[in-house]
Amino acid sequence: MVLVSAVMSVYKEPVDWLVESINSILNQTYTDFEFIIIIDNPRYNEAIELINEFCKKDSRISVIINDENIGLTKALNKGMALAKGKYIARMDADDISYSTRFEKQVDFMECNPNIVVCGTGITRFGGRDDTTLYESDPKKNYTFFTFPNPYLSPFAHPTVFIRKSVLDLYNIKYNEEFITSQDFGLWNELIFLGEFSNLDEVLLKYRVSENSISKNKREDQINNTEKIVIDHVRRWLTVKKIELIDDVNPDFLIKIAKKREEGYHIIKISAMAYGLLMNRQYSFWYTFRFFMKNRNVNVSLLLKAKLLVKKILKRY
Repeated sequence: MVLVSAVMSVYKEPVDWLVESINSILNQTYTDFEFIIIIDNPRYNEAIELINEFCKKDSRISVIINDENIGLTKALNKGMALAKGKYIARMDADDISYSTRFEKQVDFMECNPNIVVCGTGITRFGGRDDTTLYESDPKKNYTFFTFPNPYLSPFAHPTVFIRKSVLDLYNIKYNEEFITSQDFGLWNELIFLGEFSNLDEVLLKYRVSENSISKNKREDQINNTEKIVIDHVRRWLTVKKIELIDDVNPDFLIKIAKKREEGYHIIKISAMAYGLLMNRQYSFWYTFRFFMKNRNVNVSLLLKAKLLVKKILKRY
């Protein structure tokens, strides 16, 4: 049994990008893996020929050519269903993994059986030149996870290792109703089943391009993340055996937060209330009155000010 199943979906990424991305996986210092590549564009002959050439040289590659374009979410589910590894390693067709990425993530996951998902830091290139490290502390990830914004996700999606036994046990996969934000939806499922962590180092080069799905389908992304956050709050309340109401709103959450003696996590509740306020259904004036009424809510003044400015600019 292989330990790692790397899963990649290819649609229309330039061939030179594909070469860099595929080589970055094949040249990993950790070698016990299978590499599942789903070609979700049966007319992309150049990519098909390229990947078939890679297959001839490296038996670890399995290529599946879809009969028609089914979209990233379904393609990833197809790849994960075929995976035989203990861990699913995500990889995008336009990014570049550092050579030690698999080795370091395998070591970490093997030493920490409580971790369900492990990511790493990223350095961006192409349209930006900066670095992001993600939270490594599982307790902080659980506390602050609920923010309806995919850019504040607990992981950089193409860096993650996912423990496949958890996916299989609970029959979890990417929600195929979501064309975008499918990763955010998956974290919403898995956060209740184990712990999240990230390695405190950069192990992937993340390409920024005008073709990214987040730019082309931003409206769909916003709608999906708003749905996911509301679902996340409801799930959390159910887990904590807090009676649900028809309309889960920030005011309701603050009422819960005031019951500290009952063991509710004040910071977690504040994070969820702030997350709900980022939904577009809450206007500037609702948000302003909420902060004035609940001045002790555990959210920094800077974050409050930023949210109000974005409400004025109608970004939320």
